[in-house]
Amino acid sequence: MPQIEVANTIAGMDIVAKRVDTAARQITELVALAMQDRMRILAPKGTLGNSTNPPGDLARSVDIEGPASPETGRWITRVGPTVIYARQREFGGHIRPKSPRRWLSPNLGALHRRPYGVHPPR
Repeated sequence: MPQIEVANTIAGMDIVAKRVDTAARQITELVALAMQDRMRILAPKGTLGNSTNPPGDLARSVDIEGPASPETGRWITRVGPTVIYARQREFGGHIRPKSPRRWLSPNLGALHRRPYGVHPPR
């Protein structure tokens, strides 16, 4: 039976692992670019005068973050618009801040956000 050289086998497996990791990064990047292109094509185009932003600003704002590798062998990327309130700005309309409903806690004597499903006494 032939002898297996462990050191050479481990070195060969390390080379294969690096190649697979590089390929995974490249594939992640290609998918992100394809998603960015598709999102830019499908993004709605507003009309001039709807908002302070020019028409097509939503499509132009689609950006890629990454790819990044939080751990070996795993690559992630994020694709999406960077304009704040992008859809409202593209179509016009009101942007109103959400003010949390607050109530005075009788136990703490301080102002707190109302927990989900809990209503203040009337």
